[in-house]
Amino acid sequence: MKTRVITTVLISMLMLASASVFGGKPQGTMLFRTLNGFVEIPVKVEEAPDSLPAVVKVAMAQHAEDMHSLVHVQFDLSLISKPEPDADDVAINTCKIFEELRYREFARK
Repeated sequence: MKTRVITTVLISMLMLASASVFGGKPQGTMLFRTLNGFVEIPVKVEEAPDSLPAVVKVAMAQHAEDMHSLVHVQFDLSLISKPEPDADDVAINTCKIFEELRYREFARK
């Protein structure tokens, strides 16, 4: 009995709240199942406008243009990175490398 009273009060509060919020004649109803059956709660249906405002269209076009231009931009990283030496400029001293390897072998033993 207590549950039925609480359910009834809750549903009546929801109906009163929806009627006071939307005001006027509701455009539709929503069915809720209760212990005693179904209860219809009024619901106001909001319709979307036919077209977007001009400000939104301009902002979307500007954003698309910015994204399109970023795809084709070439970034110059030479200012923030250290240049690599050319392959011809690098001198590899193989004798020194073999001496270090030989020294490491004798140092381990």
